[in-house]
Amino acid sequence: MSFKMTYHERNVENIEKLGDKTKQVAKKWYEWCVKNKIDILIYETIRTKEQQMENIKKGVSQTMRSYHLVGQALDFVPVINGKVDWNGYSRPEIKKAIAYAKSLGFTWGGDWKTLVDKPHLQYDKIPYGADTFNGKSVSSSDELPLSKGEKGNKVKELQTKLNQLGYKLVVDGIFGNATEKAVKDFQKANGLVVDGIVGEKTWGKLLTVIEQKSKSTPTNSYVTYKVKRGDTLWALAKQYQTTVNEIKKLNNLKSDTIYVGQTLKLPNKYAPVYYTVKKGDTVWEIAKKYGVSIEQIKKLNNLKNYTIYPNQKLRIK
Repeated sequence: MSFKMTYHERNVENIEKLGDKTKQVAKKWYEWCVKNKIDILIYETIRTKEQQMENIKKGVSQTMRSYHLVGQALDFVPVINGKVDWNGYSRPEIKKAIAYAKSLGFTWGGDWKTLVDKPHLQYDKIPYGADTFNGKSVSSSDELPLSKGEKGNKVKELQTKLNQLGYKLVVDGIFGNATEKAVKDFQKANGLVVDGIVGEKTWGKLLTVIEQKSKSTPTNSYVTYKVKRGDTLWALAKQYQTTVNEIKKLNNLKSDTIYVGQTLKLPNKYAPVYYTVKKGDTVWEIAKKYGVSIEQIKKLNNLKNYTIYPNQKLRIK
């Protein structure tokens, strides 16, 4: 009589949820377990972000960079006489099953030094998020929450918004160490839970702070200038590319008369100029429109390449 797993249908169903490459290796491991009559229950494979956040809150997970999120992990429990045995990982046959899984490229959570996770097998022979589903990559993310290891336009938007607040991030759409540090610094500065994860609260606070900053920033940027002998409002207006009336308005002057030693506010031609990207825009077209080089735009915005996207705010000068 052939051997059949107690939870065979459930096991097969969960294996099918894995990424393409991970699924192939998991099937090979599962078939080996069947051949050797080692009964197991594969009770979880793919996991949502919401589930992972709940696990972090409960203390059963430590990071949002879980291989379950990208279809490269499975959790299993030994089954003895038709019942799950959470203390069965030290049984000789289960040790053999784990050893075989490791030989296929899986990492076993039971070998970890911190937060030992005996049910856990993750396929990290390929990079995190590198697996596919039906041949299509799904490693990028355009929705909240965002955390270290994720990629996508939403990460680019996050990096751009953090840069508006003075952080100096490369806008590459990759949530790496620098982005995580900036997020944690922002959370700490604004009384949020410092976990490096951008959920609804952190994102909402980010938008609020940016809006408050834009309202508090003076619309008329200016420099101070001390009047010298021979200066006139006309000459200063020409030098600073403005008008006599603008200078008079900025300084509450009732006439064109100025005095040596007098301090004036003059419009700053070097004040930052920003542009919000529209659909179809290119860096080359924007640079041409404002009379600047594409390299200047790239440098001012810490761009890794010339890729831009709608609603991205770029500094031009």
